[in-house]
Amino acid sequence: MWRINVVGKGDDDVRAGLFRLGRVSALEKRQAQRLMLIDLARVYVERVASRDDEPIRVAAAAVIGSVARGDFNPASDIDVIIVSEGLPDSPLARADLLYRDVGPGIEPKAFTRDEFERMVARRNPLAIAALTEGVVILDPGGVFRMRPSH
Repeated sequence: MWRINVVGKGDDDVRAGLFRLGRVSALEKRQAQRLMLIDLARVYVERVASRDDEPIRVAAAAVIGSVARGDFNPASDIDVIIVSEGLPDSPLARADLLYRDVGPGIEPKAFTRDEFERMVARRNPLAIAALTEGVVILDPGGVFRMRPSH
């Protein structure tokens, strides 16, 4: 598998790279666009994990939805699932933590590992998408390798 690296400092550099692909086939351009959108998600995850005030201890992260499947369009957002311990219980506090550093087009959702495992057991569509079609950004503990029960 190949990857296009965009040299720069973040979201704007990656998005700008979508339009500087040069003379490539439509399929190659589409694949490159998808990889660059996934890189945007990677930049976001690295940013929230390394910030000085209230970093999120990311145990696992994956891109799901249209970007993961490759059927995205210019209006598509980049759905990012984060599994982390130590998340606030309050939905508003959790949203504040997630959206503080969000870039354009990123749509983050975060769950504790216990919450994610319960979602898998209940066959929640977000959890099932992460397991079946997710593009894993980070998963040293194998969170996204679990299999849903049938």
